[in-house]
Amino acid sequence: MQGKVTVSHAFCLGAMDRAYVADLAGEAQRGSAYGLYHAVVGFVTLPASLIAGVLWQGAGNWAGFGPAAPFLFGAALAGVAVLLFRLTMPASAIAENAG
Repeated sequence: MQGKVTVSHAFCLGAMDRAYVADLAGEAQRGSAYGLYHAVVGFVTLPASLIAGVLWQGAGNWAGFGPAAPFLFGAALAGVAVLLFRLTMPASAIAENAG
């Protein structure tokens, strides 16, 4: 079951991410923008996994916070991302998407 949820999650969000990158980049720069986007995603995946492991299981003599910690940390970072996205989005785009 977890595999199906992960695949459907990646499928839905991956399409939105790529569409947003396409909207931000001009047509001539689209290939470079996709390459940069996926390079950044690849580079942050390892540290994200390490942070999640340390929060869950700890390191050295420290026992960590338990299995809920990486998810709470991820939720907090998602909230910060939404806030930053909202603050940096142009007012014209907000008005256009409002209805």
